[in-house]
Amino acid sequence: MFMSTIKVLPQELVNKIAAGEVVERPASVVKELVENALDAGAKSILVEVEECGKKLIRVTDTGRGMGIEDARLAIVAHATSKIADEGDLFAISTLGFRGEALASIAAVSRFSLMTRRQDVRMGVRLTVENGSIISEENMGMDCGTIIEVCDLFFNTPARRKFMKSDAVELGHIVNVVSQYALVHDGVRFELCHDGKVLLQKPVFEEGKNTIASVYGVAVAKELVAVEYEEEGVVVKGYVGKPYAARNDKNYQALFVNSRWVKNSEVASAVYEGYHAALFVGKHPIFVLNVTVDPMEVDVNIHPQKFEVKFARREEVMRVVATAVGEALGRERLIPEVNVVNEEQLNLGLPNKKWGSGRQEYAFEASRQEELHVGEEEVEYGGVSEQGSDEGEEIFDDNDDVRRTQSRVKRTPTVEKGDDDNQSEGVVSRVPAMKILGQIHKTFFVAEVKGGMMVLDQHAVHERILYEQFMGELMGGGVEVQELLTGQVVDLSVAQKLVCVDQKDFLEELGFVVSDFSGNTVRLESVPEVFGRLLGKELFLAVIEELAGERMGGKNAVTDLKELIVTRMACRAAVMAGEEITVRQMEKFVYELNLKKNPFTCPHGRPTMMMTAKEELEKKFKRKG
Repeated sequence: MFMSTIKVLPQELVNKIAAGEVVERPASVVKELVENALDAGAKSILVEVEECGKKLIRVTDTGRGMGIEDARLAIVAHATSKIADEGDLFAISTLGFRGEALASIAAVSRFSLMTRRQDVRMGVRLTVENGSIISEENMGMDCGTIIEVCDLFFNTPARRKFMKSDAVELGHIVNVVSQYALVHDGVRFELCHDGKVLLQKPVFEEGKNTIASVYGVAVAKELVAVEYEEEGVVVKGYVGKPYAARNDKNYQALFVNSRWVKNSEVASAVYEGYHAALFVGKHPIFVLNVTVDPMEVDVNIHPQKFEVKFARREEVMRVVATAVGEALGRERLIPEVNVVNEEQLNLGLPNKKWGSGRQEYAFEASRQEELHVGEEEVEYGGVSEQGSDEGEEIFDDNDDVRRTQSRVKRTPTVEKGDDDNQSEGVVSRVPAMKILGQIHKTFFVAEVKGGMMVLDQHAVHERILYEQFMGELMGGGVEVQELLTGQVVDLSVAQKLVCVDQKDFLEELGFVVSDFSGNTVRLESVPEVFGRLLGKELFLAVIEELAGERMGGKNAVTDLKELIVTRMACRAAVMAGEEITVRQMEKFVYELNLKKNPFTCPHGRPTMMMTAKEELEKKFKRKG
C-alpha cells in the first residue's frame, strides 16, 4: 500500500526552523526583547548579558506586564496582541507584530518569563525548554517583565559553532542597545556585561544629550539639529557637520517610525543632503528618524524587520535630502582647531544601582559671532595717499603689519522671520576678519574676533568659481568669452566623436567649437567665469568626463553637470604654490561670504579653520 511521504512537521521543529531566520545571534535576541519592552511602554530597560550572550541574556523592563493567560500565549508561535486582521498588517505602528520572536527564542534556549501587571498583586514565572512550559509558579516582583535566555543554541550545536568571536558578538549587542537608546530620549537604558556597565543612558529631554551618552560628548558637539516636515513626511534628529565626517559608517543610525532599519536609499538621500560638502570617501554622522503614515511603509519584508519599502519612495528620498540640506544651510560650519590636546571628557555617569541618578550634558553655544554685511559698506583694501594699484601691499602705520581695511557693519543676529532686519543686508556666515598675509603660498591667515583663521586659497577660490558657474548654468545663461582667433585643439577619434555627439551640451557649458580639419576643432568661446587662459585645458577635461560617461564609466550614475563643473572649478582655481596679494585675499573672502556654502570646496574639503585665542594662550602657557 502506498504511504504518503508528506507530513505535517511538529510545532517544536517548526519553531526551530523559524528561529533560524529570526534568531541569528545573541544580538538578535536582544533586539527582539528590547523591541517588545518598548512596545509595552517601558520607561526603563536593563539588558544584562554573560559570556557575550552565550550563557545568559536577561532583559528587565518596566512596561505594562502580562497576566497569566497572556504569558502562556506569548511563547506560542504567531500569538500576538499587536495585530488582529489583514488590515492591521498593512498599518503597523508597533515594533513587533508577527508573534514569532518569543516562540523562536524559547525553541533554541532555556527560557524563563517573569511578568506582572499593575492591577494584580503577584507576578508569574514560566520556565520553558524546547518550546514547552515545564514549570509555572507565582512570584513577587515589580510591575513589568523580565525575560531570561540561557544557553542560547544549546540544542542547535551547528548554529552555536558558527557564532563569531566574543568581541564580535558583544559588539553586535552593544550596537543594538545603542541604536534604540539613541531614538528614545524618554527611556532609560542600561547594558551590563559580566556585571560591568557598558552603556548607561538616562532619561533626557534634549536629544543631543542622548547622543552624548551613547557616542560621546565630542561627537555630540559637532551635530546639527534636523526638524523638517513636508507632504506628510517628518524628518527629525541630528546630522554631523561635514568636517566631522568619518572614514567609517559606525556613527550612522536610521529609523523609520522609531524602528531601526537599514535602508540604502534613505541613507543615500542623507548623503545627497550634504551635496558637495563631504570630502571624497568620508561618511557623515547622523541619527535620523523618518516618520510616515504606517499605511505607506511596508515593514513585513524580512523576518528580522530591518528592511522597509515606501509607497512614496521618491517623495520620501527628496524630503530627507531637503531636510538635511536645510539644516546644514542654517549653520556656520567652520572647523575649530584645538592646538592643545583636549582633556578626556568624563560623562560623570553615576556608578550606582539601576534607576538612580540623573546626568545632564551641557553644550555651549557657538562663539562665532553672527554678522550682517551690506555690499556697499565693504571696501577692498586701503588706499595710500599716493594711490594704490591692485596687488600693492598695504601696511598699517602703527605696526607695519599687512592688513585689510574692510569695514563690516555689526548688527544683531537676525532671527528667522525678522523681515525688517533681513532687508538691511545679507546675513554673514563668514566672520569679519583682518587678513595678515599668505603662508607657504598655500594658505592665508587672518585675525578674527576671539581667535585666528587659516584659509585654504585653492579651496576658497574653488568654492567661489563653482557656485558662480553653477548659478549661471542652472539659470540657463552662462556668460561666455569669445576668443578672437580661436584655439586649435587636437582630439583623438574617440574625443572627436564625443565632441560631435555632445555639441549642444558643450555649448550649454560655454564651449563653442567648429570643425577645423580631421580630428582637429577650433575652440571659439569659453566660459567667462574661468577665463580664456585655461579654456583649452578645461575643454579637454570636459571632453574626458563626457567620454567616461559615454562608456558607462565610474561616473555614469552621478549628476554629470555638477561633476563637470566641479572639475572645471578645481582646474581654474588658484593653486597651492601660487602667490596672491592681500587685495586678492580680501576679494576672495568677500565673495566667499556671498556663497551658499562657504565652508567647504565642492569636493568637501574645508575652506577655513579657526583656532581660538584661548587655545593659543594655553599652548604658550599664558593660561593654565
